[in-house]
Amino acid sequence: MHELGFCVREEDRIEMVEELSRNQKVQGLELQFRKKSGEIFYGLYTANILVLNDENCILANISDITEISTMKQNLQILATHDALTGLPNRLLLYDRFSTAIASAERNNKKLAVMSVDVDNFKDVNDNLGHLVGDKALIAVAQGLSGLLRRVDTVSRFGGDEFILLLGEIEKPEDALRITEGILKEFRRPFIIEENTLSLSLSIGISFYPDDGSDMDELMKKSDEALYFVKENGRDSYQFYDRIKDYKVPL
Repeated sequence: MHELGFCVREEDRIEMVEELSRNQKVQGLELQFRKKSGEIFYGLYTANILVLNDENCILANISDITEISTMKQNLQILATHDALTGLPNRLLLYDRFSTAIASAERNNKKLAVMSVDVDNFKDVNDNLGHLVGDKALIAVAQGLSGLLRRVDTVSRFGGDEFILLLGEIEKPEDALRITEGILKEFRRPFIIEENTLSLSLSIGISFYPDDGSDMDELMKKSDEALYFVKENGRDSYQFYDRIKDYKVPL
């Protein structure tokens, strides 16, 4: 059966054969398989090598665990993504930050952390209700995601608070170009439930390794830069290193 094309991925087939050759058995290997109809399913593969009439034979069993596997995937998504917007949550952001640091150090690049707030978002909830507010947040999430690169991450921490992680940054001007594009896009009106809304953004920016070496420190500093923007007119951005003498209000 190892040569019949049952495995969806060739690397899975190779893994099965190598483990069977090495241990004379395979126990509970979870892989994707293809039925004769072409339908793909998740299966739990178990096999043993038996000697019959002086010949090696493979006794194998595949149990269809598609429903269980799908449930596990859904639970994983719930654990790592925001329920409303589908964006990565804090847990997944921290995980991606660790990966991004390794890449930045390997390639001698920087990272940018951006704290983003929707300007006057409380007015949307107060005046139009939380249903419109939720749809507005979904629109913000989709707008931010559409403006970032493949190496970047946009995360929602709750309310109208978003954190952006920009990878592969060589100099502050790289982050500035992305930031200006975001601000420009969000200055256009959004139509939510027949309501025309202004969803402009305030953005604070810090850089790894210039402003800090871990995510908590970088977010603290990007938050300080964000507060500076909010205290000075909103709908703009600021770098942390430009506001070192600014004190965040208590």
